[in-house]
Amino acid sequence: MKNDPRDDEAPAVPPPIDVPAAREPPLGTSATWDQRTLETRGRDGGGPGIPTAAALRAGDYLLDGVIAEGGFGVVYRAVHAASGAPAAVKVMHAELISRADVVLRFQREVDAIGRMRHPNVVEILDVGRLDDGRPYYAMELLQGKSLEQHLYSRGRLPADEALAILEPLCSALAAVHAAGIVHRDVKPSNVILCEQGGQLRVVLLDFGIAKLLDTTDLSLTSSRHVVGTPAFMSPEQLLNRPVDMRTDVYALGALLYTMIAGSMPFSASAYPVLRHLHLHQAPPRPSLHAPVDPAFDDIVVRAMSKDPAGRQPDVTAFLEEVRAATARVLRADAAEGGRVRRLAIGLLVEVLADAGALEAPTDSFLTDFEAVLPHAMTDLAAAGFTPLAVTSTSVLLSADWPRDDLGGQE
Repeated sequence: MKNDPRDDEAPAVPPPIDVPAAREPPLGTSATWDQRTLETRGRDGGGPGIPTAAALRAGDYLLDGVIAEGGFGVVYRAVHAASGAPAAVKVMHAELISRADVVLRFQREVDAIGRMRHPNVVEILDVGRLDDGRPYYAMELLQGKSLEQHLYSRGRLPADEALAILEPLCSALAAVHAAGIVHRDVKPSNVILCEQGGQLRVVLLDFGIAKLLDTTDLSLTSSRHVVGTPAFMSPEQLLNRPVDMRTDVYALGALLYTMIAGSMPFSASAYPVLRHLHLHQAPPRPSLHAPVDPAFDDIVVRAMSKDPAGRQPDVTAFLEEVRAATARVLRADAAEGGRVRRLAIGLLVEVLADAGALEAPTDSFLTDFEAVLPHAMTDLAAAGFTPLAVTSTSVLLSADWPRDDLGGQE
C-alpha cells in the first residue's frame, strides 16, 4: 500500500492534548471533569507545579480543590463568594503565560464557548485574569459522567440509547457550526451525561482546539502540529489541512461506531499505526465487527470518508440518517418478538508485533501488519466463523457448535 506523498506534510508524532490523564481503561486518550475525579484527587489539589486551591481566588469565585489537570491548565471546583453557587474554573498554567500562542488558544476557547447559549454546550459564567496574570474562565459545574465512562461500564449501546445521546449532541454541534466554529475534538470524554429533573442532559465540553472559521489568524493551525485526539481525528486534521463542519461529522461517525459496536473504529497503541489506519484503511462497517444492524453501516462509512466531500454535508443530515436507521431497527425488533439461543464456539485472534517495530514502522511493515488480520478473518469465515468485534489488531469470532442441543426462546 503506497502512502499519499502529501502525508509528509504531517508531523511524525502527535501533539500534546489538553485533557487530563484517564483514570479508567480509556476508549481514547482522554478523561473528564467530574465529581469522581475530584474525589480521587482530593479537595486540596496541589499536584506537582499546581498551587493549592486555598491560595487562589478567581474574580468572584473561591477555588476549592482540583477537578482535573491538562497540558495547558487546571480545572478547579469553585463556589461564588457571594451566592455560594458551585462552578468550575479553568486556570492556565503559570509557566505558559509567556507563550503568546498558548494564551491565544486559551482565549479562543473562551470566545468559542461564549459565542452561543445552548443547553447542550457548557456555559461560561465569568472570564478574567488572576493577580499573577494567568487567564481563567468560570463555567457551570457539571455533575455527571462522561460518555467514555458510560461506555466503559455499560459496553456497547442499543440503537435507541445511542440516538438519545446523539440527538442533543448533534443539536449542540449544529449551534456550534452556525456560530462559525468547528469543535475538532468530538470524542466520548468530551461528552458529559447529566441527570437533571429526571431527564438526561448531554453536554459538549472542551473547546480548547476549536477553530473559528471566520478568523484570518492562522497561527494556531498553520504550524507543523496537528491538533485533536488521534483516535477520533479526521484525515484532514492528521494532515494539518483546512477543516470545516464535516471534520466534526467524521468524529461523529467514529463516535457512533464506538457507541453501537463497543470499540473504536481504529485502535492502536502506537500513533504512527493509528494515523496510518485513519489515512489509508477503509472505514469499518459496524455490522461486521459486532451484532449491529447493517442499517448503520452506510452511515458510519459515509461519515468517515477520507474525502470530506464524501461525508454527510452537516450534522443534521448525519442525525437524520441515524434516526431512520434506528426506526428501522426498532420496527424489526418489534416484529421479531424473541431471540433464538444457541450454543456457540468463541475464538479470539490477536496480531502482535515487537514493540520496537511499532516505534518507527516502515511502509512495508505496516502493509504486512495490516494484511494479517483480514487474511485470518477470510480463512475463518470459510470455516464458518462470524466476527463479533474487531479492532485494528484483534478479532473475536463465533461459530455455531457442530451439535447444537439447545433451543427455545429467551
